[in-house]
Amino acid sequence: EHPRSAQRARRVRSGWPAEPVDLPAKYSRIKLNRGLRCDLRTGFDRTAASTKRPIAVEIFTPTHRVVGIAFPGPAGLYSYMNLRTESYVELENAELYLVHRLPEGCERTGRTWLVKSEIAAVLARNRGDLGAAGGTRAGYTRPFPYRVRVQVGGFEIQGLLESGGRFDFGAVMFEGDSQFVPLQTTQLAAILFPRVQSTAPAMLFNRSMVTALTMLPSEPLP
Repeated sequence: EHPRSAQRARRVRSGWPAEPVDLPAKYSRIKLNRGLRCDLRTGFDRTAASTKRPIAVEIFTPTHRVVGIAFPGPAGLYSYMNLRTESYVELENAELYLVHRLPEGCERTGRTWLVKSEIAAVLARNRGDLGAAGGTRAGYTRPFPYRVRVQVGGFEIQGLLESGGRFDFGAVMFEGDSQFVPLQTTQLAAILFPRVQSTAPAMLFNRSMVTALTMLPSEPLP
């Protein structure tokens, strides 16, 4: 039996017309449920989002404090913030504050985008949220922590900066492609607004905004 004849017979037995029918344009659109319509309209990838672990972050720009949920993926915040193919950060359930009005003047938004080059610091609730952020150089098996104070984007930050072997300011600030540098056990304070302070187990600061870095004594932070 000819394959085309067999196909026609199967279509007739199953209740379909023997030949495909061209439907009018008004019937060619499939009705979608509301959630799927929303996903297609906004370009939201439900499958991709479900594979990304949500991370609560606190972000400081020279003018704003922003708190929200980021989805950096399995590689963590360090890789996400240093991803060269994306120049922005997307946050959900964000809260925006003007730095000079903190803690007043909260604006809540469903979704907010921030330009990475304008971000001074990203604070995380635990060190694991940063992901892998290698700090060793050739010839060293593990990074060594140095206590530093950094002036960046109108803020003063203290924390432990990990570097392989002897501390090299030039390497930290100018070598490689990473824009954001990790710190551990951190404190942040706005230079012009003393009430604006925050602490976090881990942080990323924008090295392109740094104006000064000072090495501090090795005693632990108070």
